[in-house]
Amino acid sequence: MRFATTLLLLPMLGALGACPGPEATPDARPVDAAVDAPGGPDAAQCAGELFLTGEYVDWDSTDTNFHGVANATFAIDNDANPAHTDLTSPNGRAELCLPATGRSRITITPAAAGPQYLIGHFVADAAVFASGRIFSLRGLTPARASTFYAQFAPLAFDAGKPQLLVNVSGTPVPITLGGASAEATLVYDKTAGTWSAGGTNTGTGNLVLFANLDGSAPTISGATIGDGALTATAGELTMITVVGQ
Repeated sequence: MRFATTLLLLPMLGALGACPGPEATPDARPVDAAVDAPGGPDAAQCAGELFLTGEYVDWDSTDTNFHGVANATFAIDNDANPAHTDLTSPNGRAELCLPATGRSRITITPAAAGPQYLIGHFVADAAVFASGRIFSLRGLTPARASTFYAQFAPLAFDAGKPQLLVNVSGTPVPITLGGASAEATLVYDKTAGTWSAGGTNTGTGNLVLFANLDGSAPTISGATIGDGALTATAGELTMITVVGQ
């Protein structure tokens, strides 16, 4: 669902340790653009629900070399309400209404034409977004996954296994994986602008990637808000935003 909006995109997490590939959709964006306060006219169009907005960008997108993912479909699973779906703008902006309680699993499907990002699943917890937080999600192609994972050899991207990316809002806290095991845990430090290896099924960073999951029913713990059970799909990327401190 597309609303008229004056919201500007929030600053990105910073360089992810690699140059963006040519497959991304570029968009000029102020590096330090301010974010409008929640509760404006857009929110009024989601009466009784939350107004959910944020960005879907390429894996290597940065503030200074920004690449939004255009024309990706966001749709809450098993939900025919048109207010619960949207098509991303050229800058990757998505806007939709979100049930005010519980968790919603939003499937992200790339456009038929253009880079074929992994199918994404965004677990949006109403408790996380009740205060007006804005999400920032990453699109990952199989080709980029292969080169990115290879930086942490002997790790190699396994297209037959689920991948799980946790975005920690606020001060990072240790995030621990249960219910499944990851071949490797990688953590991103936005201050340093670098990825590094975490521990065994645990890591502390602004982003925590649990790579090549062995199991489809992972749980995460350690966050102030957003812990719990997830459903992960083989060959696809599950993403969730949680609150640290």
